[in-house]
Amino acid sequence: MAVPILLPLLVLGPFLVRESRDPAPGRVDPVGIALSMALSVVALTGFLFFVTQHLQLVEGMPALDASLVLVPGVVAMVASGLLVVRLVRHVRPATAVVGGLTFSFSAYALLAVGGETVTVPQIALAFALLGLGIGAAETISNDQILTAVSPAKAGAASAVSETAYEFGAVLGTTVLGGMLTAVYRSSLRVPAGTDEDAAAAARETLGGAVAAAERTGDPHLLEAARAAFDAGVGVTSTAGAVLVAVAALVAWTTLRRAES
Repeated sequence: MAVPILLPLLVLGPFLVRESRDPAPGRVDPVGIALSMALSVVALTGFLFFVTQHLQLVEGMPALDASLVLVPGVVAMVASGLLVVRLVRHVRPATAVVGGLTFSFSAYALLAVGGETVTVPQIALAFALLGLGIGAAETISNDQILTAVSPAKAGAASAVSETAYEFGAVLGTTVLGGMLTAVYRSSLRVPAGTDEDAAAAARETLGGAVAAAERTGDPHLLEAARAAFDAGVGVTSTAGAVLVAVAALVAWTTLRRAES
């Protein structure tokens, strides 16, 4: 498991270190902007990891209906990526990136405040806000990474950009997904008298709890599992908001340093 995560760092690490030590005049530090990009992608994939489960396993929506809830967010992501290209002609890149990530922060804050009472419309709104932020921030971040190096190194810079995205996607599922699972397991209170096999399945994942409840016809187990999962969503959303705030701080510091 560690090899796929560490290999890109070992291969691209020397390039990143060299470029950060001797950046071209007026160009950003590729390490800082790549880190900001990775953190924002962590927030995106982590969000999708738990929201899709909530829609299907807590709200009981079919897969197609659940995916339709997220369509406005995808449209917002594409639209913001296109519009920010025009916007950045009038504002500084640092302002555009941090402004975009502010929308992403709002998305996680909305879910964190909603907690166990979050509704489907709130989830749709939250993903639309997240899409607006990620679309704008990732577009500018990619551009800044490519312009952070000389034209002769553009290919390597492009690899850094792609690796940052993929690295963030893996960490999003691993870190935020792992946090959600840990809170779920610690919060789950299996009702007394629950079948032993069903209880064991429920303690593993929400999906296991749903399958066990359907098999045994135990609505109390299902209710307890859903409550525990939503408790995990609240904690994970708070962590996601912190990650987005850190990404915004790193982006602002890196880009403003290049502008000064």
